[in-house]
Amino acid sequence: SDETQRIMNELQSLMCFRRKPNIVNYLTEISTDEFTYIIMDLVSGEELLNVIHREHIINEDKALLILSQLMEALSVIHEGGWAHRDIKPENILILRIFGVRGRSYTPCYLVGSLGGV
Repeated sequence: SDETQRIMNELQSLMCFRRKPNIVNYLTEISTDEFTYIIMDLVSGEELLNVIHREHIINEDKALLILSQLMEALSVIHEGGWAHRDIKPENILILRIFGVRGRSYTPCYLVGSLGGV
């Protein structure tokens, strides 16, 4: 079916980007008669949209860090011949790192659907 082919294309794209910076790592998939489950690393973070709603303004340093990591992930995806089909703040995860000087945001991870170009 078309849905099965879409899922297989998604899995193929995920395998191309294992262990790439700022892209959630694909581990494996499990298929049943009814469903295909995609197993990925657990990334404990917060959607960029939630950060924007909470902070209202993101300072320039944080914005540059997030955007540079997002552009790095997109470059890897595009160089692999794929396109991210759903770039939006809800699909950008921000990890919260707590340190001696308080909290900072790094790195960001891109999640969502990929499609062939």
